[in-house]
Amino acid sequence: MLTLPNVTKIQNKSSNSIAEIMSFLNKNQKLFSRDLIGDLSHIHHRADSLSGIKINTVSHNGNNNYSLDFSFDWFAHTGCGHTVHEDTEHQCIMFKVTETGEIEFNIPRYEERSTLEEF
Repeated sequence: MLTLPNVTKIQNKSSNSIAEIMSFLNKNQKLFSRDLIGDLSHIHHRADSLSGIKINTVSHNGNNNYSLDFSFDWFAHTGCGHTVHEDTEHQCIMFKVTETGEIEFNIPRYEERSTLEEF
């Protein structure tokens, strides 16, 4: 769970509050961008993203639940082959705004594993 500090208290779930949340997330994305991007080894073992995320939309899903649609650019330089792979990844994550105005992302934490465990 990743909790971002107090956002201004959201009184109602109107388009104004979504704009307020989106503004807060855009201003503070350095606090959570790396956590949302996560490990990119499923794309390539050298894949990385240096630019952070681009917030596309925030949607209200009922009660205090929201979804964040975002994208980020990644690249992977293969070294000796002098080849650079790059693309844009699009993802969505759910989050909650607590009664105290904090944003809580439920980011799964996967343990690192290797193929050696298969033998």
